[in-house]
Amino acid sequence: MGNILYYKLKVKNYDIDSYGHVNNAVYIQYLEDARTYFLEKFNLYLSDLKDNGISIMISEIKIKYKTPTFLGDILEISGQFSIFTRVKSTWHHYIRRGKELIAEAFVSCAYVQNNHVIPIPDDIYKAFYPYLYKEV
Repeated sequence: MGNILYYKLKVKNYDIDSYGHVNNAVYIQYLEDARTYFLEKFNLYLSDLKDNGISIMISEIKIKYKTPTFLGDILEISGQFSIFTRVKSTWHHYIRRGKELIAEAFVSCAYVQNNHVIPIPDDIYKAFYPYLYKEV
């Protein structure tokens, strides 16, 4: 089934919209925070990539919202890859409050240098390949 990474956060007051729950757009920020955390867990930093002229560019985001979250909720975001090739990665995320599924997301990324898509850098590829979802 592949390894899974986890990131926890607490919903803050500035995440809440006029309806009293987390705004749908804030979930995109949560997912970004989780992916940055996952990179840093393997000593891979966006600033280092930038210094080498490499950017991780989001090409597509799909989120299925199940139920709202509220101020003070503790959320856990899991991450593993549903697609992982030499030039494309798609994160498969679940956002949960305890055991309750809040949202499911797919975030596709390309790796870009000098305005051209490049193969995933070897250090990233080696770090994250074990997190490819595998059927058992």
